[in-house]
Amino acid sequence: MHKKITRFIRKNWVWIVLVIILLSSFWVRLSTTHTKWLLAYDPYYQYRHTKSIVEHGVLPKWDEYSYYPPGRPMVEAPFMYYLTGYLYILLRPLLGMTLMAFCKYMAAVYGAAGVVPAYLLGKEILDKKSGILASFFVGFSPAILTRSMGGFYDTDGLVIFFSLLTTYLIVRSLKKKSYLNYGLAILGLVLFGLTWTAAWYIPLIILLSTVVYFIILLLIGKPEWKVKGKIKDVMVPLNERLKKSLIELKDVLIPVIIIFVSASVVIWLLGYDALGRILSLLVFAEDPSKILIVNISVAELQALNVFGGAWNELFSRVGIPFILTIPGALLLLRRDRKNGAILLTWAGLSFYAITRGIRFMLVFAPAASISSAIAISEYYNELKHMGSYAPLITFGFLGSILVSLVSPAAGLVLNILMALTVLFINRTDEVPEISKPVLLATILIIFVITISQGVQAASIRSMAEPVNKNWEDAFMFLKNDTAKDAVVGTWWDPGHRITGIAERRAIADGAHCTDEYCKPGLNTRITDLGKIFVTDNETEAKDILLKYRGNASEMYWIVSDDLIGKFRWLQYFGTGCDGTGILTPNGQEKCPLYSQIPEKSYGYDQNYTIKIYYYQGDVSLVEQNGKWIAVMKRDNQNYLFNKEIYYVNDTPKVLDLSQMNNTVPGVIWVHPNKSYLVYIPPNLEHALFTRMFFYEENQTLNDFELVYRNDQVKIYKLKI
Repeated sequence: MHKKITRFIRKNWVWIVLVIILLSSFWVRLSTTHTKWLLAYDPYYQYRHTKSIVEHGVLPKWDEYSYYPPGRPMVEAPFMYYLTGYLYILLRPLLGMTLMAFCKYMAAVYGAAGVVPAYLLGKEILDKKSGILASFFVGFSPAILTRSMGGFYDTDGLVIFFSLLTTYLIVRSLKKKSYLNYGLAILGLVLFGLTWTAAWYIPLIILLSTVVYFIILLLIGKPEWKVKGKIKDVMVPLNERLKKSLIELKDVLIPVIIIFVSASVVIWLLGYDALGRILSLLVFAEDPSKILIVNISVAELQALNVFGGAWNELFSRVGIPFILTIPGALLLLRRDRKNGAILLTWAGLSFYAITRGIRFMLVFAPAASISSAIAISEYYNELKHMGSYAPLITFGFLGSILVSLVSPAAGLVLNILMALTVLFINRTDEVPEISKPVLLATILIIFVITISQGVQAASIRSMAEPVNKNWEDAFMFLKNDTAKDAVVGTWWDPGHRITGIAERRAIADGAHCTDEYCKPGLNTRITDLGKIFVTDNETEAKDILLKYRGNASEMYWIVSDDLIGKFRWLQYFGTGCDGTGILTPNGQEKCPLYSQIPEKSYGYDQNYTIKIYYYQGDVSLVEQNGKWIAVMKRDNQNYLFNKEIYYVNDTPKVLDLSQMNNTVPGVIWVHPNKSYLVYIPPNLEHALFTRMFFYEENQTLNDFELVYRNDQVKIYKLKI
C-alpha cells in the first residue's frame, strides 16, 4: 500500500501540488466573504448587472440608474454577468444563499482560477517546474490577491485568468500550428474580449514582440544557425541572418495576425468595438486625464516615479516577482528566442504601464509571475553548467532576495547581475555540493516571503466591514424612505453603492463614462458636482442640480465626512483652483482647504473625568463652564478661533469668539465624539458643503431640507 501511494505521488506530483496551490489560494481569498457587503465601490456595479441576469435572463440595453439622466447604454463586456448569473440560477436550490453572498464566493473562485492557466503557460514556455512556480506566484501575489478577494466582485480575477490563458493559447499555437490550436486561441481571445474590453492588449503585445524577436535574431541569431569554425562554432553572416530572421518573422507574424483579426471580427459581430477600446487604453495608459479629467484625482492612476522612491511600494504590491521579472526574461532569451522576446516585451511594456498608474498592476502582475517562475527554474536548470561559479551565483541569488527586503532597487540590480553571469558562463568543472542546498533554501525563502506578503494583503482586506453602519443606514433611508424614481447626487465615489444598495438613480458613479456614451459625460458632471459643493450661492446649486432631474419626482444631495479629505478635488474641478497650487498656472493660485486635525491624547482631573483633549498641530480642546473651547498654541501664546461649532445633545451649536483677543480667522469644527477637529478656512466658511455638513443648516437654507443625518452622512432633499 505504501509503495502504491509513493508511486502515485511520484507519478502525479505536479497535479497534486497544483491542486494544493489552487485550494490554498482559494482558501486565502475566502477570508473576506464573512462581510455583510461587497468590498470597494465597483463590485456593486457588477453585482447590479448580474442581478439583472438572475431576474430577467438578459442584460438591459439601457441602464437608467447610472449617469442619470438619461442613463447610459449597456456597453460593458457581459461575460462575467452571464456566467455568474446563470451559475447562481443553476446552483441556488442547492446552496440556498443570496446572490450577493454567491458573488462574494465567485470573486474568490475567479481569483484562484488564474493558477491553472499560469501553470499551463509556465510549462509551455519552459517546463513543469516553471508552471508550478508560476501558479504559486499568481495564487499568492499581493497585487493579484488584493483585487480578487472574496467579496471583490469585479472583473479583475477573470482578467488575470484570461490574460494568462490567452497568452498560453497563442504561444501554444505558434509552437504547434494546427487549426485546432488556432481555433482555441481565437476562442480564448473572444471570451477575454467579452470579459474585458481592453483584452486586445495581449495579442498587441505579442505582435510588438515580433519586432523585438526580429531585432534579437539580427543581433545574435539562433543557436542552430551557428556553423562549424576552426576553433569554435560561429554565427552565420548578417546578410544570411537577415534572410533567416525574415522567414522566422513571417512564421510568427502571420498566425498572430490571423488570430487577432479573426477574434476582432467575431467581437465586432457581437457588437463590441474591441479595437477602439484598445486604442483608448493606449491613450489611457499614457495619460489617463486625456480620457477623463477626473482621472488626475484617482490614487490608482497617479504616475509612479520608479527612480524616485516608488520601488518599495512596487515591491510591497508585487512581492519577490518584482525583482525577478527582468532576470527571467533575460534567462529565457538564451534558451528560447521567440518566447523570450514575448516575455521581455510583455514585462517591459507592462512595467512601463505601472509607471503611469498603479491600476495597471493587473497587466504587470501576470507577466511578473511568469517571468519570475522562469528565472527560478533557469537558476535551477543551469546549476550544472555553473561549475565552480555555482556558490557565487547561488549565494548571490540568496543575497539579492534578502537585500530586496530592505532595498528592492539593490535586490533587483544584484539579481540582474546574477542572471547576466549565468548567461555568459558555461563551465564543465564540478559544481560544489553546497550550491544546490543554498538554491533550494532560497526558493523556500521566496515561498515564505510570498505567502507572508499575500496573506498580509488578504488580512488587511478582511479587517473591517466595507460599508459601516452609518453608511448602511443612510443607504437604507434612501431605499425605504424616498420615491422610487428619486435621483441622488453627491461626489462620484459612492455612486455604485447608491444604485446597488439604495437602488436609486445616481447623477455620476465610478463607471468613467465619456461623452460618447453619457450625455453629458463625467467631465461635465464632475465639474457641476464640484461647483455645488464649493459655491456659496444656494440658487446656483439648485439650478445645477435641476439639470439632472430628468423625470424624477424627488432629488437628494449627500454630504459626507470622507469629502473633507477629498475636498482638494471637489474644489479644483468646481472652480479650477487647486489647494496645493500644483495644478494651477505657476503654482501661484492656491485655495486653502479644510484641515482635519486628529486627536493625540487627553487628560483627566482627580475624578478621572476628561477635561482636555490634545490634537496634532498644538491644538487642544479645553472644558470651560460646560463648554469645550478649542485653543491653538503658537509662539508660546494661546489663540482662539473666530467661530467654533460644537455639539450639544447631538445638535450643532455655534460659538462666536470673534470679539475676543488673539483670535485666528476661520472656524473650528468639533466632531461629536471629539475624535478629530476640522479647521474651516474663511474662503470655505460659506461654501454649501460647510453649511450642510458642519453647520447642518436647515432653517437658513431655502432650497434644501435636511431629512437624514448621522455622524458621517447628511442627506438633504431638494425643494422642487
